[in-house]
Amino acid sequence: MGGGFQNLLVQGLGRRTLLGGGLATLLLTRARVSHASSYAMFRIRAPHLEARYRDWRNRAEEYAEDLVTSEHPSVVQFRLSLIAIPRNLGLIEFIGTVSNVVNAAATYVEDYRSGRGRDQWASPIEFLEQGGDCEDFALTKAATLYSLGWPLDSTYLLVGELDRPPAKPTGHAVLVAVMGNRQDSHLVLDNISDRVVSLQRYQGFRPIYGLGRQGVTMFLPPLS
Repeated sequence: MGGGFQNLLVQGLGRRTLLGGGLATLLLTRARVSHASSYAMFRIRAPHLEARYRDWRNRAEEYAEDLVTSEHPSVVQFRLSLIAIPRNLGLIEFIGTVSNVVNAAATYVEDYRSGRGRDQWASPIEFLEQGGDCEDFALTKAATLYSLGWPLDSTYLLVGELDRPPAKPTGHAVLVAVMGNRQDSHLVLDNISDRVVSLQRYQGFRPIYGLGRQGVTMFLPPLS
């Protein structure tokens, strides 16, 4: 990735750009439940989902490059919003601010309303101009963080259900940024909330499976 924008951010972000993939080395492994609000996680083989993650990751890398180099007016305006983020923020606050910039940049639109077809991910220009669904928000956040120096290995796509009575449960996806191997270090970046909280404390959402560097991970409900 090149360009003055990238160089400017590297100079301003300091230690944030030096975080290595080691943060994710313990990410999607079999976990022993140690707290009532923790999830037991275990990996499974699911070739279709593994292929989908590879596509998702390739797109995140491609879209990150577009976010840095494109001169399309919508992308330029989005870059300006990122440049305006204060450089003295703590890491969690910085990640949350990036998430909020993405949330504010586009409107939520279901795939069937966007005309892209079911489960067709939006490019950065499509996302910024036409909006996108929850997976598009998650993908754009991963691409944006990657363009700012955050490793893709330290993010994963988490798919589950919103469970917020009296509304019926509905499918939903969020991006998770990983700062350590404990679940309280897995930060949920959601398009329906500007609050960044740990997966352990995220309310009203039931994780089902995650797609990340180490494959497909199933989530078992917390202990009662």
